[in-house]
Amino acid sequence: MTAEEFLENVLVEQAVETDSDEHADLIEEHDSIATLLARELPAASPGVELGGSLAKGTMVRASYDLDSICYFDNDDNGAGETLKEIREAVETALKSAYRIEAKRSAIRLVGKHEGELAFPVDVVPGRFVDDSREDVFLHQAEGDKERLKTNLKKHTSHISESGQVDIIRLAKVWKLRSDIDIKTFILELLVIECLADVDDATLAGQGSCTESTPSTPASTGWNASSSRTARYGLEVGSSS
Repeated sequence: MTAEEFLENVLVEQAVETDSDEHADLIEEHDSIATLLARELPAASPGVELGGSLAKGTMVRASYDLDSICYFDNDDNGAGETLKEIREAVETALKSAYRIEAKRSAIRLVGKHEGELAFPVDVVPGRFVDDSREDVFLHQAEGDKERLKTNLKKHTSHISESGQVDIIRLAKVWKLRSDIDIKTFILELLVIECLADVDDATLAGQGSCTESTPSTPASTGWNASSSRTARYGLEVGSSS
């Protein structure tokens, strides 16, 4: 078996196909969350969309979760007038059906009051900055800044349209098997940066280009990727 064949087999083994039971369970849970939030927040109009690896096409079977993004229009005060009030209202709504843990900008669902939750779920509440419905403000429960400006569409398109989705998925598997402590979104940016000027279209060729060399150390890609997080309203070390 060649290196290329081996990597192709890894991609097949790690795929979560759209017709798989796992994918169906993810979509079903996402839809349940959207229904719950609409029911529990009748005075508001939460828009619930898919985020994370499912939206970007970078999911791997070895480890995955569900990211459900819950954004409100900039003039929608039905869930609260401030970002903190919006987050608290979403938390209260989710507590009616789930056990939760608070994260910096997300609400982690770790279980259900009835039934089982097969995977972790992050619900990210926020409010659009203006009527363009592009940039969003998120409330931050930790850190010096109480709010973070971000853009889900930019996050998703930068990764999904990079042309490097397969090698990103392989990098995620490598990260898991090697127990590398790096946030997924930073890893994705690092892969894209390292392969920006690479012409080799093979998986094996691209993979070898991401290795550190004396002339192109890993820190070069890391620093470049870190600087790019500012474009998307992310901090190095933030959750993907």
